Amino acid sequence: MVKPWYKEPWPWFFIAPIATSVCVGMFMLRMSIVTSDGLVSDDYYKEGRAYNKTLERDEMAAQLSAQAIVRLDDVTGDINVRLAGDFTTFPQDLVLEVVHPTREGFDQTLNLTPTLAPEFTGSIEKLMPGPRLLELSSPSQGWRLRARTQWPAQDLTYLNPPADL
Repeated sequence: MVKPWYKEPWPWFFIAPIATSVCVGMFMLRMSIVTSDGLVSDDYYKEGRAYNKTLERDEMAAQLSAQAIVRLDDVTGDINVRLAGDFTTFPQDLVLEVVHPTREGFDQTLNLTPTLAPEFTGSIEKLMPGPRLLELSSPSQGWRLRARTQWPAQDLTYLNPPADL
């Protein structure tokens, strides 16, 4: 008597890889539709045109010899910024952007309030561990300082103007 085809091992030997690849493909299709890319920037052309303006802000920070020390208290979420440089008056509108390198949803923007003359403070939401780009700027004075940090492991970060200006 002849066995039916589904009781033979050879058809299953050929069907199993095909069925597995179809299942994995459907799972990957579902994941690509459901999850978000989390783009950091959605307008690259606009940012490319603003490149020279960005350089002007870095040059302004270098002319002012601006420097800053940013300290994060991981327990309370307090951020203290100590600003130094050749300022005629210290800015009253400091903005600190804490940018995640790949996930836009983890970015935070803080408007810092002045406490004493060169010191400013703010409060940040809980940070997930990992690298961050810090950008400290004063919109009214037109300068900015940038640095990379590893938060919360590195609780003290020094921001200086770029050395190649």
